[in-house]
Amino acid sequence: MRAFENQATGPPAGGLFHFNSVFVQSCLLLIASGLVQAQSPAPQTGEVPDETVVAHVGERPVTAGEVRRIVSRLPPVVAMSVQEQPKTALELLFQTRTLAAEAEAAKLDQQSPAAEELAYTRAQILARVATNRHRYSFVIPLEDQKKHYQANIHRYVSGKTRSLSVPFRVKAGNPKLLPEAQARQKVNQLLRELRSGADFEKLAKAHAADAVSPVKAGSFEVTGSILEGSSDSRVHIISTLKPGEVSEPFREESSFTIFQGVERKVQPFEEVQKGVEVELQQVKFREWFAAFKARLAVSVANADFFRSLKK
Repeated sequence: MRAFENQATGPPAGGLFHFNSVFVQSCLLLIASGLVQAQSPAPQTGEVPDETVVAHVGERPVTAGEVRRIVSRLPPVVAMSVQEQPKTALELLFQTRTLAAEAEAAKLDQQSPAAEELAYTRAQILARVATNRHRYSFVIPLEDQKKHYQANIHRYVSGKTRSLSVPFRVKAGNPKLLPEAQARQKVNQLLRELRSGADFEKLAKAHAADAVSPVKAGSFEVTGSILEGSSDSRVHIISTLKPGEVSEPFREESSFTIFQGVERKVQPFEEVQKGVEVELQQVKFREWFAAFKARLAVSVANADFFRSLKK
């Protein structure tokens, strides 16, 4: 972007810093890191050509290409402000840039307290980029990636099952339900028939109208996210069912249920490799960061001294 020292409108009534503080701080961070001044070309996006004038700063035209270069280097929260409130956002950006240029011309950036504040901000930015470099710099051998994939294969499983449930009597005296022991016998009989090759749909239909403890059919879909968040061993057992395979009965609160696998898919390693690699990198990063923090741990010998410091 070209310099804008003489292009901006004046600060709005009430002062520049009545604007959103997050926005202001983001602009200052960008200026301190030199991002707003970058000259690299912006990619062609959207239908508006780069040379099209889309706004004016005072009398000076601003093209779509210039705006794209600015937005491409803004934090997401600020970029969204440009999209949703372009007038306010662009005014603040140009006002901030103009005032920063004036401060540099007067060498205010070399005077206290600005010099110390800029140094602190610069250090924060450099610390952030150094941290991100560490975060993704760990090389994870392919063999380790495959081992992690196999050890967590349940996370990459998706499948569909169907079920048959036999309700039993919880309270004495309910003539429409079997006692628990008889309900168990009934579900075991259904299990034997299914494992002997009986058709699931026909079996379910044949017992749906039973006078006592009619069989209820259902379906259940298993995904990796369900498995990851579930501590229920039954869910993990169901996820291993191959098409046609039938589980042992599960005792529910007031019924016995058996599941039959309908479909089971496992994402191949190649499809999830990048996610596996990043996950293992994060493990390495957390280990590195814990050691880094321990190396720089502080032990305060005189707390009174620190409390006595003047601001």
